[in-house]
Amino acid sequence: MAETKFKIGNPVSFDDVIIDRNEEENLDPNDDNLPEPNWPRADDETVELENDIIVILPRIITDEGCQDIISIHQNAPFDDVTIENEHDITPSEMVQKFNLSYKYEAGHNKDHMTIAHNSPEYNKILEIVGSCIPDHRDFDRVTYMQIVHYKKDAFFPYHRDMAETTDFATCIMQLNDDFHGGQLNVQGCHVPKRTGTLTFFNNSTRTWHGVEPIYDGERYVLLIWFGRNE
Repeated sequence: MAETKFKIGNPVSFDDVIIDRNEEENLDPNDDNLPEPNWPRADDETVELENDIIVILPRIITDEGCQDIISIHQNAPFDDVTIENEHDITPSEMVQKFNLSYKYEAGHNKDHMTIAHNSPEYNKILEIVGSCIPDHRDFDRVTYMQIVHYKKDAFFPYHRDMAETTDFATCIMQLNDDFHGGQLNVQGCHVPKRTGTLTFFNNSTRTWHGVEPIYDGERYVLLIWFGRNE
């Protein structure tokens, strides 16, 4: 499958992108237009939830791997998305038609890149982090993936996820550490601000987590959400 080709430099929008691939069905498993698989649902009272776990792996990913993921974000174009609210983002028709990854301006001085399921970027990221994913049923399959760029003064309020009902767990990977502030707190655990550190936790709709403001510099993180197979 041909990859999307970008012009030299950092494209500002999809107007600056050359598409060198065939139109294809959207491979995103969370797309509302696809038949709904019978995945286990976290809000189903008949589904037994696991005990809460938090796994922190300091400096487990190399600097090279982290920079590769940052570069994926930096080289991506911004899309003309429709934002109903922070949980309801609709990408452009081109993105949906070709199953493309895309970037957009989000709230609290951040920009987010949503990684298209089974795209070259998606597969590259799993090549880097896949071996570290816990062998636990709450982490059976990837449901959603984003790279988030925090600029100066950006933050993420403490919250419990209002995620898809098929999401059972979350991964937060710190891609750089050359910034001040930006402390990640997961249910009272202050995660070390070290490049390549992975934090996994399940039951994210009942686990408090958030990020303090960036006082200086910029912060990049990879976010992955997981569901169960059965």
